[in-house]
Amino acid sequence: MRTPAAHGSVTMLLGKPVKSGSIMSKVVERLQKAIRTVVLHTSTVEVPVPAWLDETHLVIQRGLDRETLRALLPVETEEILFRNSIKASLDVFDRLGCMAKLDGAGIPTPRVDAYETWLQLIEFSSGYPVVAKFISGNRDRGATVHIAADGDLPIAAPFAGP
Repeated sequence: MRTPAAHGSVTMLLGKPVKSGSIMSKVVERLQKAIRTVVLHTSTVEVPVPAWLDETHLVIQRGLDRETLRALLPVETEEILFRNSIKASLDVFDRLGCMAKLDGAGIPTPRVDAYETWLQLIEFSSGYPVVAKFISGNRDRGATVHIAADGDLPIAAPFAGP
């Protein structure tokens, strides 16, 4: 199915549907008031990248998985403006590699260590304040982040994975 794009159209490529009452739903609402055509496309296995994407003028992508982002790389051209670069989005999937690149460029970053298990993290933190974050993946915003401002980490991991 092709979706006609009017002049000044915006397409939002999303990794999941927009939740009612979320910040993203407010962004969509504001865009729809200001711009004649706003198209929402939730990426699926069957249709990760819509065929009509070349008819849009601005693409905003959020929460897409690696495979979908890789499929978008050849589409990111001068004719179609991507608000957030596909290449940059792929680069940040590797959080440790991204931090190393920033450090190498002289951009200050917080100390980052990777641990195989939650218990290793508890031993490392020794009661100091820590932010624990899932090392990779694309999940609900904040679902794989645990902040222990007082250094008190739970014995059981708050999320699965390294």
